[in-house]
Amino acid sequence: GCVCNALESTELNKDTPHITMVSGFDLNQDNHMLQQIDNQENTNTLTIPFTAFQLREMISRLCNQNKHRACPRYAIPQTTAIIIYNDHVLPVDVINISQNGMRCSFQYPQQPVDLMRVSSITLKFPDKLNSLTIADIKSCPVSLNIEAWNANSSPGKALMTLRFLDVTSTVTEILENAFKASQS
Repeated sequence: GCVCNALESTELNKDTPHITMVSGFDLNQDNHMLQQIDNQENTNTLTIPFTAFQLREMISRLCNQNKHRACPRYAIPQTTAIIIYNDHVLPVDVINISQNGMRCSFQYPQQPVDLMRVSSITLKFPDKLNSLTIADIKSCPVSLNIEAWNANSSPGKALMTLRFLDVTSTVTEILENAFKASQS
C-alpha cells in the first residue's frame, strides 16, 4: 500500500494532512499513485517542479492555525499594555488579544532587557471601552520577532506573543466583557 494510507491508519496521524508530490513525467504512474492514495481528485497534490509560494500556500491551506486556537482572538484598536520586567517598563501596542494571551508590537529597548522571561502586564483598553485597565497579569513569551532593524543594525520594531499565566476568574470575566463590548 501507500505510505499515506499507512500513516492515516494510525491513531496519532489519522487527521494529519499530507501533500502528495507527483513528477508529472509519467501520467500513468502519477494516476496509479493517486489511486493508491484512494483519492483520484486529491486536492493536496503538487506537480514537480513547483514554486516555494505554491508549497507555502498548500501548507497554509492544510494547516490553518486558526483551526487550532483554543480561544478566538480580538483586535481592539488603541489597546495598549505595559510589560514590566523587574525594574524595566516596556510600553507596547496590542495587535490582538484572547483569553490566553496577546500579540503586541513595540520599539525594541535600547538598553538590554531579558524579554524571554516571565513578566507582569497591565492592559489598557481604549476610551470606547471606558478606558478599562487590568493590572498584574502574569505572562510568559511564546515568540519574539524582529520586524525592522535600525540603521546601526540594532533591533527596531519587534513583535511578541505572550501567553497569560494563572488568569483569575475576575480577569477572565473582565476580558470577556471587553471582548463583547468591542464587538458592538
